Amino acid sequence: MKSRGTWVRLYSRAGVIGLFVSSSPYTDPAITECETMLSQRIIVLSEVNEILMLLEDPDANSGDWGRAKIMAATIKRKPLSCPALRVRSA
Repeated sequence: MKSRGTWVRLYSRAGVIGLFVSSSPYTDPAITECETMLSQRIIVLSEVNEILMLLEDPDANSGDWGRAKIMAATIKRKPLSCPALRVRSA
């Protein structure tokens, strides 16, 4: 997680959630750093394959996916989680 400018912008705004998307897997030190920062800001990590699955599946519910990611970060203190994609309610 080398983008320090992004961290500064995240910390300078109250009530924001940081969503970081990576095209490669996150390293253990990056995940640990984000876990530490969860005490100050909500940080959600995602890999690009999750985003692609959301975009490719017309029945995927991106709102539920995002809420599940935020819940995992805030309650379970896990910035990197992979919630199952659920079919949208009719």
